[in-house]
Amino acid sequence: MNSAFECVVSDILARTQERYNMSAQPIGAWFEENICIFKTTIIDQSERFYDNISSGKLSTLSDLKDERYFNDSYFESKALCALFWSLQKTVLDHWDLLTRTNAFEEVQNSAMFASLSSNLSIMSCLDNSIKASGDFFLYSADCKSDSTESRLGTDFGVIIPIANDKYKVALFQAKKANHDEATSIERESPGGSHYQQLTRMLDVEKTWLTEDINEPSENSEYKGSLFGRLCFYVFWHDPRTYLLPTILSAIQANYQIEKNTGVSYLGIGSTKAAVKKSDMDIAPLCRGTWFSEAISLLLTDPQTNFGIEMTKENICELLESKTAKPRQILGVRIPSNTLNLGDWRDIIPEKLVENEKFFLDGKEYIGREEFDLANPQPKKGSPSEPTP
Repeated sequence: MNSAFECVVSDILARTQERYNMSAQPIGAWFEENICIFKTTIIDQSERFYDNISSGKLSTLSDLKDERYFNDSYFESKALCALFWSLQKTVLDHWDLLTRTNAFEEVQNSAMFASLSSNLSIMSCLDNSIKASGDFFLYSADCKSDSTESRLGTDFGVIIPIANDKYKVALFQAKKANHDEATSIERESPGGSHYQQLTRMLDVEKTWLTEDINEPSENSEYKGSLFGRLCFYVFWHDPRTYLLPTILSAIQANYQIEKNTGVSYLGIGSTKAAVKKSDMDIAPLCRGTWFSEAISLLLTDPQTNFGIEMTKENICELLESKTAKPRQILGVRIPSNTLNLGDWRDIIPEKLVENEKFFLDGKEYIGREEFDLANPQPKKGSPSEPTP
């Protein structure tokens, strides 16, 4: 990367380190073990890199400031590096501007999408070589639903194309975390049903799980696992903690509750009585990880089992579901020389979504009609050039 890109990254690193230094909040074991870095294949597994990790020299990820430690795969190392730092900047900007003790999760979710689009555009402009094989192509939309919001599966889903007709998908439910370590995830869905939102999330992902992780209590390897799952909680932390957004899988949250209370919400259906908030207290930092790194290093990686791999048909099935679909979706297409990853208009049928926005070449297009005028699709049945 050139000096302008590295200058911006140095600022991101300084801001991140400032938060680490100001936060007195203890973090979980997997944060300290750099779980995202050790599980990804996007990062170069060189001996020097791991020596730096073990000696503590990578506590602020300073060695990732350029593309040297990112592997070329389907996606070029420079594009992966730009996505990584765009997400780091997004969560920092998000924390500075929108994290308040009384902020609603929905506002924070939507703002994060807009911030990521802006930061990807900025980081790509800093070094022209990042866009040598094309530009990032972002897409966002609300999912159409006849159900009330409380009946929908999760707040938002992230979709990343990783190969021809292969997509990595993860669904997230946003929660405001308390200042202390305990945060209740109790919420009836819908209200008065005695049906917990956690149960709904666990039910949603059942269809998509492989047989060996469908019953985690029978397989100790996956018990409480962050990997091999579809549904996650993302925690917007109290500003007094100086913590950036973190995640836990729904099954991890359930495992904590089961361990503390003896009650599992996996396949439980509706409960016979109302559940007290304190009965569903969890520790958001217990064996979790950072949201931005999970997206850029794990969900983006075709070889990791973070999130669930789907086809276009699978995605349509998810969005057609009455209760499994998220409220919003965010699609991130990474520049590639080797893949024809298609167009979001081909992947997401218009009948399933509303309030669509397309972000391409640093420009925003509101609605499919506006985007069609600027970027007409090839006629059906006619040959088309591979999409970068």
